[in-house]
Amino acid sequence: MPSNSVPEDPEVPEHPEDPEDPEWIVAIDVMLGSLNHAEVQACSISSIPDEIQAPKEDAFKPKEVSIGPLHRRTTRHLQLMEETKWLYMNEFLKRKGSPQQNSGSDVLSVLNDITMLENQIPFIVLKKLYRKVFPQSVRTEIEDDHRIAKLVRKAFGCPLDDSAGGAHILNLMHLSTVQHDNVERKEAKQELKRCATRLKAAGIIIQAETDCQRALVDKFNFKINFSGGVLTIPQLHIKETTEVKWRNLIAWEQSKISVCCKYTSYALFFKGLICCKHDIKLLEEMKVLVNEVNMKNDDLLQLFDTISEGTEHMDSSYSELCGNLNMYRKRKMATVLQRLPIITWHKCVHASEIMLYYWGNWYRLLIRDHIPTVWKFIGVLAAVVLLILTIMQTYYEAPTITIFASSDSHSSPPLLRLGLNNKDIDVLVDPTLGKNYNKNEMFQMIEVEGVLLGVSLIGKLVAVTGIS
Repeated sequence: MPSNSVPEDPEVPEHPEDPEDPEWIVAIDVMLGSLNHAEVQACSISSIPDEIQAPKEDAFKPKEVSIGPLHRRTTRHLQLMEETKWLYMNEFLKRKGSPQQNSGSDVLSVLNDITMLENQIPFIVLKKLYRKVFPQSVRTEIEDDHRIAKLVRKAFGCPLDDSAGGAHILNLMHLSTVQHDNVERKEAKQELKRCATRLKAAGIIIQAETDCQRALVDKFNFKINFSGGVLTIPQLHIKETTEVKWRNLIAWEQSKISVCCKYTSYALFFKGLICCKHDIKLLEEMKVLVNEVNMKNDDLLQLFDTISEGTEHMDSSYSELCGNLNMYRKRKMATVLQRLPIITWHKCVHASEIMLYYWGNWYRLLIRDHIPTVWKFIGVLAAVVLLILTIMQTYYEAPTITIFASSDSHSSPPLLRLGLNNKDIDVLVDPTLGKNYNKNEMFQMIEVEGVLLGVSLIGKLVAVTGIS
């Protein structure tokens, strides 16, 4: 090969050029040839299931740049970006001198878009484009043509030890951060049964493993250790790119059988570690969670609670760790006495958060569906006040009943309480009339008065609510 020739990508084995071969045979040949190919993988850019998208659909839809085939011109905003992409391409082809620096927010927004699973293009296409744009630089790397992979790894802060590429950018990020060991793949479930507060109450010390490296994008460190009653968790930095990157990497793991589900298991571990905002505050105090974008605790709680939703597979990398944490218990008397107030306070806080959550949902539904205007709000408020007054009136009238005298009575008997039964009295005496009522007559009159009182209450409720 001449020294100035451009190396070609390893092509997928071609099918026999027989014009009589039907199309389905050609498709099968292509699929079989791509099974063991590093950079050309079948079904590597797939639609994400609704169960995974539902908690946060914005994390899977590009906002600035659409580079894949699935979201081409799907929204008006992306349609407007088509002209902008052509302008950028024109400026890129006419570039001179050093590149122009963009603001950090613009860069992060673009990085979010190109890490979405549905917004990918095959990595081999990027390599061919790179060769067209930088033909002189490629000539020096004939044997190992992975310069574009190194650029992507450097941009996302991934290790540069392995320079090989992948099916697309998201796959390359996964290969750069996850060691593909022979770990058992099993059904996804929450294995950690104790949250951070309960672990602390059991006598476990939670500490953070600090990372001095600072990067524009987030990094995930999966080396969680538990030894001698000390749980060491590497710091998790919450950045602008964390949620989008994490959710799409989980979606990638769920879409491929041969991919190690490390990010899914990591998400399920934190879901068990955090059950309420009290746990988030505790982990922030321990420096395990570093909230660099000042997300609200409610948003953080929703992130950890829903990020593993819809997943079907995980690996067993944290199974033994979670089992040890679930079974650990310190036998010291001080720990036993300390555990009760911590657990009691935690349960109260958790219950109050649940009540506030459902109350907020009910209130929003009430305002949105039933009280859209001020006048309807006033009408509903008046109906509620009348209903409360009616219930109060019924409450004060219900304990008493008037026993009317016979036709020869001269005055009404006094009010007699309803707290009567067969064992208390056999004969009721009307002190004003000197008339004796046996108990059968007494309970018969009470039953009649009860029916009249019930009819009166129903009539008042109908008048208040307007139900006919």
